[in-house]
Amino acid sequence: LMRPDVIAGITNFVKYPNGNAASLPLVKAAIRDDPAIYPTAETRAKLSVPLAEPADFSRLVTRLWTRFRTGD
Repeated sequence: LMRPDVIAGITNFVKYPNGNAASLPLVKAAIRDDPAIYPTAETRAKLSVPLAEPADFSRLVTRLWTRFRTGD
Protein backbone atom coordinates (compact mmCIF):
# COMPACT_ATOMS: atom_id res chain seq x y z
CA LEU A 1 0.00 0.00 0.00
CA MET A 2 2.95 2.33 0.38
CA ARG A 3 3.79 2.07 -3.33
CA PRO A 4 2.12 4.93 -5.22
CA ASP A 5 1.02 2.69 -8.11
CA VAL A 6 -0.62 0.19 -5.78
CA ILE A 7 -2.55 2.71 -3.66
CA ALA A 8 -3.54 4.71 -6.76
CA GLY A 9 -5.08 1.57 -8.23
CA ILE A 10 -7.04 1.01 -5.04
CA THR A 11 -8.20 4.64 -5.01
CA ASN A 12 -9.28 4.38 -8.63
CA PHE A 13 -11.29 1.26 -7.81
CA VAL A 14 -12.97 2.28 -4.53
CA LYS A 15 -13.11 6.04 -5.21
CA TYR A 16 -11.85 6.77 -1.70
CA PRO A 17 -8.90 9.09 -1.06
CA ASN A 18 -5.52 7.97 0.18
CA GLY A 19 -2.77 9.79 2.05
CA ASN A 20 0.07 8.96 -0.32
CA ALA A 21 0.84 12.25 -2.12
CA ALA A 22 3.12 10.47 -4.60
CA SER A 23 0.11 8.53 -5.91
CA LEU A 24 -1.92 11.60 -6.96
CA PRO A 25 -0.53 11.76 -10.51
CA LEU A 26 -1.62 8.12 -10.95
CA VAL A 27 -5.17 8.68 -9.64
CA LYS A 28 -7.81 9.22 -12.34
CA ALA A 29 -8.45 12.94 -12.95
CA ALA A 30 -12.17 12.56 -12.30
CA ILE A 31 -11.40 11.23 -8.82
CA ARG A 32 -8.44 13.50 -8.09
CA ASP A 33 -10.41 16.64 -9.06
CA ASP A 34 -13.62 15.70 -7.23
CA PRO A 35 -13.89 17.98 -4.15
CA ALA A 36 -16.14 15.42 -2.45
CA ILE A 37 -13.24 12.95 -2.51
CA TYR A 38 -10.24 15.28 -2.24
CA PRO A 39 -11.46 18.50 -0.54
CA THR A 40 -9.85 21.80 -1.51
CA ALA A 41 -7.32 23.47 0.77
CA GLU A 42 -9.98 26.05 1.66
CA THR A 43 -12.37 23.32 2.79
CA ARG A 44 -9.65 21.45 4.70
CA ALA A 45 -8.80 24.68 6.56
CA LYS A 46 -12.36 24.79 7.91
CA LEU A 47 -12.31 21.22 9.23
CA SER A 48 -11.71 20.44 12.88
CA VAL A 49 -10.84 17.34 14.83
CA PRO A 50 -13.22 16.43 17.67
CA LEU A 51 -11.59 16.50 21.07
CA ALA A 52 -11.33 13.31 23.07
CA GLU A 53 -13.95 12.88 25.76
CA PRO A 54 -12.78 12.67 29.37
CA ALA A 55 -12.50 9.13 30.72
CA ASP A 56 -15.28 9.63 33.28
CA PHE A 57 -17.68 10.75 30.55
CA SER A 58 -16.82 7.75 28.36
CA ARG A 59 -17.31 5.46 31.35
CA LEU A 60 -20.73 7.02 32.05
CA VAL A 61 -21.83 6.60 28.43
CA THR A 62 -20.70 2.97 28.46
CA ARG A 63 -22.59 2.26 31.69
CA LEU A 64 -25.77 3.94 30.42
CA TRP A 65 -25.59 2.08 27.11
CA THR A 66 -25.09 -1.22 28.93
CA ARG A 67 -28.08 -0.51 31.17
CA PHE A 68 -30.18 0.36 28.15
CA ARG A 69 -29.19 -2.78 26.24
CA THR A 70 -29.82 -5.08 29.20
CA GLY A 71 -33.09 -3.40 30.21
CA ASP A 72 -31.73 -2.76 33.69
